[in-house]
Amino acid sequence: MNGFTLVAQLRIKAGQEAEFASAGSALVSWVKDNEPGVDSYNLYTDGLDAVFVDHYVDDDAFMSHMGSKAGSELLPACLASADLVQVQTFGETSDEVAQALKGLSAQQFGKPLASAGR
Repeated sequence: MNGFTLVAQLRIKAGQEAEFASAGSALVSWVKDNEPGVDSYNLYTDGLDAVFVDHYVDDDAFMSHMGSKAGSELLPACLASADLVQVQTFGETSDEVAQALKGLSAQQFGKPLASAGR
């Protein structure tokens, strides 16, 4: 299977912006240095709104990410100072990934209706 993109929207808890920024920066840095199967892992913020936009080269890269320090320690540290609002995936995923995302009530968009990617 080809890779897929995951978009996670969060709402930072008022008064915990610094904690979220620190935890989020540590997470992104760790992924950059340790997860070659993650093509991009970006964190955007606007006030109390935050969005992670990740691209995984394949399903194994995502499952590895969730089982790594990123998924077991660093992401929970982010969620200590923010509430998860919505998770969406774009691109076909395996049943294993779909099951892993089920607890997050992720909206999964599979194969695109149309695409102009190169």
